Amino acid sequence: MGNQLAGFGESPDKTKHDHKGENARVRFSCTEMQGWRGSMEDAHIAEPDIGDGNSLFAVFDGHGGREVAKFVENHFVKNLINCDAYKRKDYKLALENTFLKMDRLLLTEKGKQELRGYM
Repeated sequence: MGNQLAGFGESPDKTKHDHKGENARVRFSCTEMQGWRGSMEDAHIAEPDIGDGNSLFAVFDGHGGREVAKFVENHFVKNLINCDAYKRKDYKLALENTFLKMDRLLLTEKGKQELRGYM
């Protein structure tokens, strides 16, 4: 294995994947690159309109595993827009509450089962 650390490749994967989009208000572009890890562990949300004219752009770092990042990518928007604080336009509190809800959802049996499906 030489100087290679567990979970890291012999050399970085520098392949870049671009994601672009726009609507009448915003245009975006983001690029992801796997780097030294054995697989892409990060996830992101790039939504120029989450249904009410607001945009959401977020990166979720896999921190050594992609399962939680993918889970949050798949559930964050729906839970954010259904949050009471979001409906009151208290966006700071809505974001905080939604991240805390992600933690709670991950601990449910259904959440744990979904995480296993990403492995």
